[in-house]
Order: sequence, then C-alpha cells, then structure tokens
Amino acid sequence: MTSARRLLIAAPVIVFATSWLWIPDTYTDALASATDAVTGWILVAAGLVTWSRRRESRTGPWLVLAGYLWYVGDLYFVFPTASIVPLLSFGLRGGYDILLAAALLSFPGGRLTSHLHRAAVAALAMAYAARAIAFFAVAIPGRWYPDNGTPNPFLMVHDRALAANLVLDLDLLKGAVILAVGLLAVARLRSDAVATRRVLRPVVAGGLAWAVMSFLLDFGAWLQGNFHLQLLPWANTDWWPIPEYLIRGSAAPIGFLVGAFMLRTARSAVVELVTGFEQHPLRAQLQPALRRALGDPGLCVLYPAEEGAGWVNEAGVLTAMPDSSARSMSTPILSGGRTVAVILHDTSLLEDPGLVSAIAATVRLAIDNEQLTLALEAQLAETRASRTRIVDAADAERQRIERDLHDGAQQRLVSLAISLRMLGDSLGDDASKEIRDELSAAEIELHGAIDELRALAHGLDPVILRESGLGPAVTALAARCPTPTSVELNLDGRLARLVEATAYFVVAEGLANVTKHAQARHVTIRLLAGSGRLLVEVEDDGRGGAQTTHGSGLRGLADRVAAAGGQFNVTSLPGAGTRLVADLPTAQ
Repeated sequence: MTSARRLLIAAPVIVFATSWLWIPDTYTDALASATDAVTGWILVAAGLVTWSRRRESRTGPWLVLAGYLWYVGDLYFVFPTASIVPLLSFGLRGGYDILLAAALLSFPGGRLTSHLHRAAVAALAMAYAARAIAFFAVAIPGRWYPDNGTPNPFLMVHDRALAANLVLDLDLLKGAVILAVGLLAVARLRSDAVATRRVLRPVVAGGLAWAVMSFLLDFGAWLQGNFHLQLLPWANTDWWPIPEYLIRGSAAPIGFLVGAFMLRTARSAVVELVTGFEQHPLRAQLQPALRRALGDPGLCVLYPAEEGAGWVNEAGVLTAMPDSSARSMSTPILSGGRTVAVILHDTSLLEDPGLVSAIAATVRLAIDNEQLTLALEAQLAETRASRTRIVDAADAERQRIERDLHDGAQQRLVSLAISLRMLGDSLGDDASKEIRDELSAAEIELHGAIDELRALAHGLDPVILRESGLGPAVTALAARCPTPTSVELNLDGRLARLVEATAYFVVAEGLANVTKHAQARHVTIRLLAGSGRLLVEVEDDGRGGAQTTHGSGLRGLADRVAAAGGQFNVTSLPGAGTRLVADLPTAQ
C-alpha cells in the first residue's frame, strides 16, 4: 500500500480524534481524553502496517475498520445533543470488538480456518447485536445517554429495572464471549506450528489482555447492578479511564503491530541471509540460517543427488525425503527449469506468499552463488596452475639453454682459445709481428666472448642459486652491483625452487633498474621469511618514477610473482626513490 493511500485512510481518524480532543468538557481529565484518542490511532496504525505487510490478508482492513468504529462511542461529543446521533453513539459502541476477535483468531493468514473460531466470532456478533437491540428498546435520556438528548424513537420497554437487568445481562454475555475468544487465541499457541507461534505471541498477549479487561468490566458492572458488589473498586477513580482504554482498546492493536513488524523482520531476514555468509560453500550455512530467521527448527533443505536418484543434505549425505504431515510442507526451488533444492518447512509459511517467495529467491540465489563461486574458484585455480606451468616451462627452457651454452658454445670457444694459444706458441720467433698481434687480439676478443657467454648463462640459470640457495645468490648479486648495496637476510633454510627463483629475479631486475635508471646513491635489499610468507624488498634512494605499466621488466616480474601466488607492488614517487615489494607464499 502506498504512503498516499495510508494517509488517505488515516486522515479522517486523525482529524476527527484531534477535533473532539480539544472540545471543552470532553473529559474531566485531559490525559484520559488523550488516551481515548490515541487508542483509535493505534488501531488504525496497526491495521495499516498489517495491511502493508500482508496485502492479501483480511486482518489489516479489519483493524482499520475497528479503528473507525472505536470512535462511534465518541460521536456524541461532536454532534448536537438534540440529534439522534448521541443515542446511536451509545447504542452502537463496541462494534470494534467483533473485528478484533476475528483478527485475533485469524492472524496472520487473515482467515478463520477453525469451525470453533468462526462460531466464536459469530457468537460475539450476535451478542453485540442483541445488546444493541436491547439498548435501543430500553434507553431513555439521562439513563443510558445524555439527558439533553433527543427522545428515543425506538423505546419499547419502560420498566427501568427490567431494562437495566436486560442490558447488564447482555453486556455480561458479550464479555464472556470475548473472554472465550481470548482463551481460544491462547490455545492457538499450543496447536499452531512453531514458526507461527513466534509471530503470534505478542498478538495473543495483547488479545488476552483485551479479552480479560473486557470481561472484568462487564462482569464488574453486572455485579454492581445486581448485587451492589465492587469487583473493581478503583473503577470510579479519575485515573481509571487511562488503563481501561490502554488495555481494553490498545493492548490488542499493539500486539498486532508488533506481530506485523515481526512478519516483516522474518521476510527481511530471509532476503538478507546471503550477505551474512562469510565462507563457502553457502550450502553448509543456508539451512541453520533459515531456521534462525524463520523460527522453524524443523526446517530442512535437501538437494538432488548427483547420480539423479534420491536427495542429499547440506553435507552431501544421502537422505530420504520425510513423509509430509499436517505441520510440514515441501516447496521445490527451480532454477533454469530444473529442481535444485527442496525446502521442508512449517505449513504456516504458506500463509504468507511473499515470505515463501523470499525464501525461494534466497535459496535459489544461494545455490546459484555457490555454483558460480565454485566455478570461479576452479577457473582461478586453473589460471594459477597455467601460470605456474608457463613459469616452470620457461625456467626449464632457461636451464636447457644454459646447459647448451655451457656444454656447447662455451666449450667450443674455450677450445678455440686454446687452439689460438697453441698456434702462437708453435709459430715461435718465425712469425711476423703483425701475425702475433692479430693472434693476441683474437685471443682477447675470444676471452671477452667467453665472459659474456658465461654472464648470459648465469642470468638464464644462476648456478649459485641452484646450488647454494637464495641468500648467497642475492649476496652475489649485491656484490656485483655498481651502486653501494646492503643486504638484510632473515631466511630459514632453503625454500621451494619456484619461490627462490621468483625472489632472485625480483632482486636482479630491481638492481638492473637501479643501475640503468635510478641514479641512486644506495640500495637496500631485504628478504624476510616467516608465517608461511617471504617478503622481498628492493629499495633505492634514486629519482623514482618507475611504473609496472612501463617496461617489460616490471610487467614480467608482476606476472612471475602472480604465477607464484604472490603479490607485487611498486612504489616510486618522483624524487623519492623506488621500492619494489614482492609478497610470496613459501608453501608451494
């Protein structure tokens, strides 16, 4: 229901109650007058809230109408006493009790499903009608309504004693039926399902207070009129109208208001369940979360078995489908045209189609989210494995090239250098100076080529890293760096080959960038291992400005670190130096 419609429905009650609230001499006690006005507002408010939560239910309209009928007994404050309105006001007051009884025995579904409940509401309606007819038959000005009111055109009984006894007896009958309605509402707490009881408790508490107070007032008036006994000695005090109106008129509507908000809370809690899941799979958390949100400890969520035969619970254990009973109902959850789950729940949930839809949507979302999460995790795992395979393949290829260079080209060059030296020795003094100079120059160039080839092979697969480990290899890198370099090591033995190779190349690339671009005065290398992680830092005090998006070296490092399951970060503000950080897991 829109806010505009709510305001349109509530406005007449608010205007009417406010208008007569300030009429002089309405009550001798202004607080009692305000209490009477607030009671009608609460009735209408409870009806509007219930109506908005359960649009298909009759409870909301019944409570709104009851709020209007509450003020029937106050019409004589507004209309002239010479009119017939005061007579009708006193004769028809109390009609809201019938609607309260119907709402109390039908909440939250809005339907009287029991023959006994329908009979109780019908009995109250007949008692109310009989009391109203009797009132109109015996009422005279000054006795049953204001003495300055218009004469009663319906008067048929002129015996005052008979009239008084008749009205009191019918009031007592009406009060007894109301008390029976309250007791029937209490009995619902034992017969209704567990999920319904949580919402019913505030409604029944308010309804029972209304029923007991109504009976006590009518029974007290009957005792006073017939036996001159005071059941409620304080009933004639100035403060008594306040608890009378609050309990008899407002207790039940307040209970309905609380119950309606609890219905909304249950639906909202179901919708918001998925956001509270902290880990996967969601299936393990879905059933207990639904039980808590709905107050249904017997709720069960089953899933089709992978083999296509039978059902499994959240732990994947094969489970037989329980037999349906009067208090349980199964709701299938469909996704993509197939049944992905079945919820076994309390039948009371079917009284709120919106709640059932929220449950189905939540379960469907949880299952779809779980499947998407598992698929995404599988893709991420495959991506990581693929990266690792690529890095491993590249490392293996570098090792092969290094062996080929060492065992092939490098050995050939060394043999060639030996041959040139032997050739020069064999020529002796017979060779001309030009030939000796050429042979000497060729030997120098050949040794340079051998050194460059060794450096290339070392860069492809550093032998010291393979044989001595990460600490000595990094120390050797720092020793060859032309920029003064300090090394801080905190390593606990050898690490996995992939981790050591990744850390080594981070340091090597960092030092190469310092040499080429940083114009730094000092470099610090840190390797800190602990808690299953290896932190690698290369920090210089150069000009900064390095970015991972520029240059294949840093981009390659980022890819290599990611392939090892780590994180790579570059901090390089202009003029503030550069800091490379790689955080690697040591468990590979």
